[in-house]
This record gives sequence, structure tokens and C-alpha cells, in this order.
Amino acid sequence: MDIVGSHQRCLVAAALRTEGLMVELGVGWYSTPILHEIAHAQKRKLITFDNNRDWMRQFEGLKSEYHDLVTLGWWGDMPLANHYGMVFVDQGQPIEREYSIRRMIDVVDVFVMHDTEESFAYGYNRTLPMFKYQYTDKCQAAWTTIASNKTDVTKWVKDLTCEATANQEVT
Repeated sequence: MDIVGSHQRCLVAAALRTEGLMVELGVGWYSTPILHEIAHAQKRKLITFDNNRDWMRQFEGLKSEYHDLVTLGWWGDMPLANHYGMVFVDQGQPIEREYSIRRMIDVVDVFVMHDTEESFAYGYNRTLPMFKYQYTDKCQAAWTTIASNKTDVTKWVKDLTCEATANQEVT
């Protein structure tokens, strides 16, 4: 699997096991179409946010009754709801990931965070200790963590045997 899409297993696991509003922070080919299909199958609302207009335009065809795409000028402009079932954190700007997690932690049931191997660069070294439950998939060079203070997510995903090195693909 391409390391850019290494979050898919954890993302699908969380999307299928949570309820309520789903939010995607950072549009992408390995997440947006999958979340779109899950939202439609479950008749569940998904909002995708990004601050890159050119990147977001590529996904405009996915806008629908269950899926809103919102382009922000700045991540701090993102409206905050009272409750989110799942939030996928994968913005292009590293510092924005920490900011978003801190801002949303009290109203999100489950976070899925991509690139957690880059703990310091993305601020995960400061945010991951804030969670009671977490599972990190370390089978590829780019790690993904599912974290929550409300739901024990440690039983959602079975550990894979990770015999491949960080530079090899896991098939």
C-alpha cells in the first residue's frame, strides 16, 4: 500500500464504528472518496474541510446531500459543532493538526490521526498524551492513530504482523 493511504484501515474501522457527524480535516484521494461512500451508505453527514482551493476543486463532484465540502481561508475559521462522531486529522499544514485536536477534543468521540510517526512535527507528542484510549497502526512508514477519551478503540483493529521494513509496502 502507498504510505499516503496508510490511514485507510484505521479510518474505515472508525467510520464504521462511530455515529453522528463525520469530519475530514484535509481532502485527499485516499480518504475523501471512501468517507463519501460510507456517509451515503449510512445516510450520515460528512463535512470535508480544507484551505487549499485548488486541491478542493478536484473533489467538488462529491458534494451531495450527505457530503459538504468547505474551503476555509484559515483553519481557525472552521465552525465548531456541539458533537462529532469521528474526525479524521490530515491537514497539509503540520501545526494545524495540533491546533484542531486541542480545539475539538471535548466534542469528538473518536479521532483518526495520520502521520503520527512524525510526533514532534505535527504536535502529536503534545496531543496524544491527552487521550485515554489509543491504537497506533505502525505497519508502514506513515503511522495512523485512533484515539478517544470516550470509547475504547484498542479492540477495533487487530495488529498486523509487520514484517516489512519501513521502506517496503505491506501487501
